[in-house]
Amino acid sequence: MNCLVVHAHPNPDSFNHAVRSVVLDTLTGLGHSVDLIDLYAIDYQPCMTEHEHVGYLDLVESGPDEVVAAHMDLITSAEALIFIYPTWWSGLPAILKGWLERTMLPGFAFALADPGDSTKALKVRPRLTNINRLIGITSYGSGRLEVRLLGDGGRRTVTRAVRALCGARTKTTWLPFYRLDGSTAEQRQQFLATVAERLTSALPSAPSTAGPAT
Repeated sequence: MNCLVVHAHPNPDSFNHAVRSVVLDTLTGLGHSVDLIDLYAIDYQPCMTEHEHVGYLDLVESGPDEVVAAHMDLITSAEALIFIYPTWWSGLPAILKGWLERTMLPGFAFALADPGDSTKALKVRPRLTNINRLIGITSYGSGRLEVRLLGDGGRRTVTRAVRALCGARTKTTWLPFYRLDGSTAEQRQQFLATVAERLTSALPSAPSTAGPAT
């Protein structure tokens, strides 16, 4: 299976990077093909330009930025899309939010129905039907109850907004780690083990292409 991992954390010594390492090792160990977009490592520009804003509806045809176009190609070839990020201010890091805004374009990630066509029940139609597994992995400074009270914008974005762009049969997996700031080394190691276990369950080993033994 072709897997695309989108990672957003600036500190290479962070627990978030440890999670990323486990994800990459697990996926490759299962025999999957893995592409990584490390947004901070490539110094990604998350701000939509004036040109992109003005030409938003036709940007796919007129030609997006070359970095955006390269990322769109990776999404097109992916079957599993995996987000790894810390939850800050009850939502996605700004760099990841900007990546979604600049990459998930009309004509690519979704199609807009003709506003004058009253026969169309859906105004937005998904186009990322190649994605059959969507996975979100995030850490929180707060506990589960506080996160629910404050609202979990990142989770809604991944499991609802991005999910709505995928096929009807796309399955979603959500892996949250609460109270990171007060966690113990044992708790963090247990979560890493859980990530590997859940990935193995969600994305079973790729079938072997080796021929019969001689």
